[in-house]
Amino acid sequence: MSRETLRELLYSESLADSSHMAIYAQKADAAHFAGRACLRVENGLLMLNEPSMTSVRSGRVEVDIAAEGPCFPGVAFRIADPENYEMVYSQPHSSGQWDALQYDPVFNGSNTWQIYHGEAFQKQAEVPMGKWYTFFVEFSGSRAKAGLLGQDPLLVEELATSRSTGGIGVWTYLPAHFANLRVYDLAFLDSVRITAEGPAAPTASASQGIITDWLAQGYGVVTCEPHGILNLNRYFALSQREVVLTRKFSLDGETTVAMSFGLSDDLTLSVDGLALYATTKAFRPTAGRQGRGYIELGTCRMTRKLSAGIHNLEIKLKVTEPFGWGLVFTLAGEGLRLLPASR
Repeated sequence: MSRETLRELLYSESLADSSHMAIYAQKADAAHFAGRACLRVENGLLMLNEPSMTSVRSGRVEVDIAAEGPCFPGVAFRIADPENYEMVYSQPHSSGQWDALQYDPVFNGSNTWQIYHGEAFQKQAEVPMGKWYTFFVEFSGSRAKAGLLGQDPLLVEELATSRSTGGIGVWTYLPAHFANLRVYDLAFLDSVRITAEGPAAPTASASQGIITDWLAQGYGVVTCEPHGILNLNRYFALSQREVVLTRKFSLDGETTVAMSFGLSDDLTLSVDGLALYATTKAFRPTAGRQGRGYIELGTCRMTRKLSAGIHNLEIKLKVTEPFGWGLVFTLAGEGLRLLPASR
């Protein structure tokens, strides 16, 4: 290792045991896999408890990972507490597919990958099974990139949480092996700056006509993410199993109103107190991309002829899975005007 590399390194942990980690996982046991001492982690988060690593503003985290079967191992950063943090992980069982790399911020104890999907939050990668690979996450300001050494990274243009500092850790769902965690000072890594590699990733943005603000009963106004999906996990704990969203609109004359929407997980739609539509969109792991349960505009559509005047749109949403709870919705019609969400 060169002196320059030593100067860049802020912290290193072999992960041969969990003595320097705060454990918020189902299991974290010392193990030996594919020729290396490591930690075998199941279902959850391990966070460095080194004081200098609990409020990191920017940096590069590298960790060696090996999978014995399907799993979702990655790096957590800007950890506020065990239920709120930024995260990117790899999927060895999805190697070569669109979601082999996944950005998945955690809000109030819930993963949110059904909300953060598409080219701005997922990327194809070759992720090996049964042997060690190095996974990295690099973050500064509102941006991050992540991936495997030697492959094009996923570039996240706008991190979802508002925190500027936090802890560092590793995370997995299903068993995975971790070894040799390193944290580097980003200021010295000129050759791997977030903006330096390849073309910029697509920036997620809301489509025209999306309702971006709703009035949540008993709470107040809730606002969609920049790409147009309402992330209810941002506002409510997992213990909140149901929320009612409303939005009033006016029509200049009788017209047919068109609605296009996507949801997670269970929805009932009413207009002026009359229930018109009910559906459930669940995660079906064996059904390919269509079974992921992503919140996507156009998954559901309906029309309704309505008279002139003011009308009340009501959406009752229930959460059934901890993968992202929310809604994306457009409303269109001749002479239609949305009224403020606060009314």
